Amino acid sequence: MSEIEFDTFENVLHRKIVVIPDYQRDYSWTKAEIETLAEDIQDLYDRNLGKTNEPLFLGAIVFIPFDKDISSTAKRIENNNKLSTYRIFNVIDGQQRLATLSILFISIRDYAKKRNISFDEAQTLTNMIDTGKTDSEGNRIPLLHFSHSNTQKCFNSFLYPETNEKCDRRKQGARRLSTAKSIFDKRLADFFDKFDDDTASEHLGTYVNQLLYNLEFVEIDCREGYDAFQIFESLNSTGIPLTPADQIKNLILMNSANKDVSLRSWESIVEKTGEDYLVDFLTQYMFCKHNHRVSKKDVYNVFKDVLSKTAVSNVLDEMCEFSKLYEFLLSPSGDTEAALAIRDLNDLGQRQVYVPLLLAAKRFAFKKQFAQIADSLLVFIVRHQVCLQSSNKLDTIFSNACEIIKNEANTAKDIINYFRNQQMDDDSFEKSFSDLSFQYSAAPQRKAKVYLKRIEEKERGADTPLPLKEFELTVEHIIPKQPSIDELESWVGKKEADRIRKEDPELVDFSERTIMNVGNLALLYRPENSSATNGTYDEKRASYTSAVIDENKKNRGIPAEIFTLIKELLEDYPSSFNAKCVESRAEKLAEKAKNAWK
Repeated sequence: MSEIEFDTFENVLHRKIVVIPDYQRDYSWTKAEIETLAEDIQDLYDRNLGKTNEPLFLGAIVFIPFDKDISSTAKRIENNNKLSTYRIFNVIDGQQRLATLSILFISIRDYAKKRNISFDEAQTLTNMIDTGKTDSEGNRIPLLHFSHSNTQKCFNSFLYPETNEKCDRRKQGARRLSTAKSIFDKRLADFFDKFDDDTASEHLGTYVNQLLYNLEFVEIDCREGYDAFQIFESLNSTGIPLTPADQIKNLILMNSANKDVSLRSWESIVEKTGEDYLVDFLTQYMFCKHNHRVSKKDVYNVFKDVLSKTAVSNVLDEMCEFSKLYEFLLSPSGDTEAALAIRDLNDLGQRQVYVPLLLAAKRFAFKKQFAQIADSLLVFIVRHQVCLQSSNKLDTIFSNACEIIKNEANTAKDIINYFRNQQMDDDSFEKSFSDLSFQYSAAPQRKAKVYLKRIEEKERGADTPLPLKEFELTVEHIIPKQPSIDELESWVGKKEADRIRKEDPELVDFSERTIMNVGNLALLYRPENSSATNGTYDEKRASYTSAVIDENKKNRGIPAEIFTLIKELLEDYPSSFNAKCVESRAEKLAEKAKNAWK
């Protein structure tokens, strides 16, 4: 490397077009990091109002000569004659700060335009974000080019709002750029709105002047001949935080013979798995390959070893195939047996199971055998969870499962039998099931719904499935979730209510032991649940035995005739339902669960 200089923000970006390489991460600063930078800038402004002229040091910016092979979003500008006065660079450290400050400059420009105020530094500010030039197709050219095309479109939509450029604001880079824009828009308004136009103009000019000439960086310009990927990897090794996905993307492109093709394959994988699940997919893919768990902190080194022995193109082809299977596991479509089982596994919050599911889907291609394997895994997981078995035990079980599934000599029946042999026994499961309780938050309630739905379906029989879509199912608390002490009296009697009033006035113990207990739960469809009151048991029974008319004035039928568990509740407890009833009903449900979940 050559020169290292301390310089102002204006000098660092003067006549530079900055391109973030394809292997770099998307814009990833969160609200906390954006707010921290905004606070630091505000402190700088406040200090320097006293004419102290202190700098704010913001670290190093590392540039390398522009390489079109790693710059997909900016290839079109390489030989543009209109840009002859500009130098084009790739930035391999500092993109997050440059992007955030660029958004701040756009917000300042928009604020000044909204208030119709001018200031001396306005043109210099514009020159920090826009070349004022267009490409051969008439598209305007910004100074900053992102590594992801959708993020670039989002940035352009802020920089050039008149072009109405469209982007997907749900994706990480665009979503976080939008957050930065909202934060800066609000902060500028909160600070400058208190001034009249002339005073606001003066203060805004001072504010921009501080940004241009008092933000200080170390600029590092690398000479021709340095390997960009190696520099990037070296920077990361010194502590710059990157996700395993960022590192692996870099590794793939570093070893690729055709970076364009490799990048398209990588983007296809990200599209299938989603940004939020990409690292999980990578660890599960490596588990599938090696038949053992690979942690997030180790996945990069393991991947590096794979690429030392296998061509990038072959690895990417296999990853693309697995990512398509992973996409189905994340969002299983249709009402097939396999889709229903996988949706239940997702509701159980169980993604470790994706490892054997990926291999089974690859081998059996979502046919009947795959559905049967998925169901056997669902039963295994439910029994594992109900009996409070450690998730650490799953690593060994799934390691063995990988070897069994990969062995073509083993049939689907062999795989199913393996999971059946691993599941908890009937006695342990029945005992644990009767003791189940579920917190009121979403995840435990989804789990309760899965457990009870299987019992409901078993009771109804295969010939009479539930008549409506399963996503409308909700968990019904027979004794309401949050009764007052006075309301509780109708359920437990005056004597018990007096005891609870004295010993448990907040109903903490009673809720945990009785209301949250599985014996107090049933299933209803959403409209039916809405019609079920939070009152007395008499009122509950009336709602369970009355026809439900939905918002479209459609008669949805009588809950007690639709739901077997509701029907049995009324038969077993015709006049009252209290804590002892909850306990006895839990035991009955546990026996039913033993037969349903097997």
